[in-house]
Amino acid sequence: MSEPTTIICRFYFTCSEDWHGMEEVPDADGARHCARCKKLVHPCYSYRMLQEHVAAGHCVAINLHTQYPLLGAVAPPPKIPMVR
Repeated sequence: MSEPTTIICRFYFTCSEDWHGMEEVPDADGARHCARCKKLVHPCYSYRMLQEHVAAGHCVAINLHTQYPLLGAVAPPPKIPMVR
């Protein structure tokens, strides 16, 4: 079994809700319902999952294996102009 991945990213909005206190949503791939903003929060256990959910505009939960998981909306990566 592999070690859990600690994800590092930049949030433009962080949520103060408790992941463990959120209502689990059946048939939603582990997503939970945030009663404060009324949106689904999707757990991300890898950078690939994070990229998929960020591209879809979802709120995410990362580093759930740690004492301080982070929830919110992740800022998309900056667009870096090509230098010619």
